[in-house]
This record gives sequence, C-alpha cells and structure tokens, in this order.
Amino acid sequence: EQLNDKLTTAIDLLDANGATRSDLGMTMAEDILNENPVEAGTERNRVVIMFTDGTPTTNSSFSPSVANGAIDKSHSLKNTYGATVYTIGVFNDADPYAEIDNTSNENKYMQLVSSNYPNAKNMDNPGRRAEVEGDGYYLAADSTEELNEIFEAISDNVEIGSASENLDETTVIRDIITDEFKLADDVNKIQFFTEDYEGGDVWSNREEINLIYDITGNTIDV
Repeated sequence: EQLNDKLTTAIDLLDANGATRSDLGMTMAEDILNENPVEAGTERNRVVIMFTDGTPTTNSSFSPSVANGAIDKSHSLKNTYGATVYTIGVFNDADPYAEIDNTSNENKYMQLVSSNYPNAKNMDNPGRRAEVEGDGYYLAADSTEELNEIFEAISDNVEIGSASENLDETTVIRDIITDEFKLADDVNKIQFFTEDYEGGDVWSNREEINLIYDITGNTIDV
C-alpha cells in the first residue's frame, strides 16, 4: 500500500509543457542510481530507458545544449554506474539504422545517448560505436504494438544474474526487503519453490522445497 501511494504521488507530480528537457530526465536517472548504490560484493543489472519524441528542446526546435547535456549524463550512467542505456524514438523519420554522419540531428542524438556509443560525450565527440548484437540500443516504434514488442525485447535482453560457482547445502541466498514492504506476522507461512526458466515469460516444473531460513529485521537468509 505504501509503495502504491508513492507511485501514485510520483505520477500526480508529472507535468507536461512545450519543452523536451531530456538532459533533466537523464540527470534524474543519475540521481536515482547515485542514491541507490549497489551493495559491495554484489552485482546488479542497471538499465535506463529514455523514451522520447526525439527532439531535445528548451522551446520548440532542436537544442544542441540539451542534446549535449543528455549525452553527457548518459556517458556518466554508462561508465560510472555501469548502466545499459536504451533510447526509444517515437517520431517521424526515426531511423536506428542510419549512420550518424548521414542522418538527422535527432537520430544522431538518440544513437549517442544509447549504449550503442558507450563513450559518446557530446554531438561532436561520439567516440566509436560498440559492437552490439541484434537491433542495438536505439529502437523506434510507430504503433502501440511495436512499442509493446520493444519493451518485451528489452525485458528479455536484461541478463539474469548467475552464480560463478556450483551451489550446495552451504550456500546462503540473502534477500534484503525494502522498507516499503512489511513481512507477514506469521513468518511460518513463508514458502520456497524452484522453477526452470525456459526463456521469455515461460517457466516450468514448479516444485515446493523445504529450506532453512533466518529473518533479522528486513533481511532473510535462506
């Protein structure tokens, strides 16, 4: 309930006007990552998605300063925080396959913000394009169906963490629960299951198992 209230408040605070300040959006993404550091000794996938009409502005026309600000912040997200940055363009002539030296400012900007160009610092300093698989990290959609497919593809491409060694009865899995959630009073009702991941949204062979666990505050060790 507390989480729902926070989400509702965040949505209510959204406001729309004439400018597309993507630099401020990327700054907010950086602030979020900075305020939620990855715990030492652990690994977490960090993904930032910039979804936009493609024209960074302070008024109505393409703004190099806003574009460069967004690219600079994205450079920090990619290199300081280790985030993968996707850009999704919903605008006329969005073309993720065009070469940056032979396309519109909008397409070039979308490429440089994305992880297709991990070392891009601004419109004049793109760095080298990374060797990426598939469609890369700049994507375009002109329908709700295509947009849904893009988000599903991004979800599938986010790698699931795996152990670097074999797990046995001495292995401990630790889950730290956010303060927004509260454990049930009767913790004896906690259940554990295993499932085989088949890819996409498909899981199989669900089986309940008995495990030893310990709860201290909001931390569960299994």
